[in-house]
Amino acid sequence: MFRDLFREAYAAMRHNRRRTALTMLGMAWGIATVVMLLAYGDGFGQACANIFANFGTKLVIVVPGRTSMQAGGQKSGILIRFTQEDVETLTTNLPQITHITPEVSKEASIQYDTRVFTWTVTGNYPNVIDV
Repeated sequence: MFRDLFREAYAAMRHNRRRTALTMLGMAWGIATVVMLLAYGDGFGQACANIFANFGTKLVIVVPGRTSMQAGGQKSGILIRFTQEDVETLTTNLPQITHITPEVSKEASIQYDTRVFTWTVTGNYPNVIDV
């Protein structure tokens, strides 16, 4: 039974050589593409891990947000903002901090003729290079 099946398949492949070659090429191309995408994904994951490892283990990034719970008579969802006074308080009260720099990011609309673009403008202190 299997012998007849293989004999029939072989005869069909010999009869349709171009179709057989294109099918084999498509299968090889698909396998190669999957292998390359998997390798690319692993390499990308390693690159991201290396980038985060290069930040160092002594780096802390504090990002303001909103309160998630009600506290002290205030409702939840209040916007938290850091001020220059907060930066100075951290610097004076925590001697472990060697470098600290605030950052401000705002979206700005830029208009040229009838076109309008939205860009994010970020400002840092000059000592951001030391961080």
